[in-house]
Amino acid sequence: LLAALVTCTLAASSVGQTKETASREVIATFENPGGGQAVFRLEVADTEGAREKGLMYRRSLDKDRGMLFVFPVEEVQHFWMKNTYIPLDMVFISKDLTVVGVAENARPLTETLVWVPAPSQYVVELNAYTARARGIHKGTKVRFDPLPGPGR
Repeated sequence: LLAALVTCTLAASSVGQTKETASREVIATFENPGGGQAVFRLEVADTEGAREKGLMYRRSLDKDRGMLFVFPVEEVQHFWMKNTYIPLDMVFISKDLTVVGVAENARPLTETLVWVPAPSQYVVELNAYTARARGIHKGTKVRFDPLPGPGR
């Protein structure tokens, strides 16, 4: 675990050195079990450089916008909020497109690790408290259009 944290920290410390950003978008539709949908337009971060930068340095995020992180392998994912000014919800999603957990209101500008104790292949970042307000929780199903391929 310590080796994984060190690796994560070292990889994240190079974030400011990359200029690569997310360049394409998908529509995410979260299906509420009781009926209704929550729909968002998401920038796709599916390369190492784009995942490292994420939403860093941005000062705002429109209400129905966010970022989709696509990982090459389904495993427990760890995030932090270094150089991120917007409080965020992080929605962790398994490879079968089911929400496995939500980290609500991640505090900006911190290096505290944010994660849920379940493997995920996708993570969606939204404005803080959006997941709860829109009925997104563990067990919610999601569709991506188009479905992003495995990250690199």
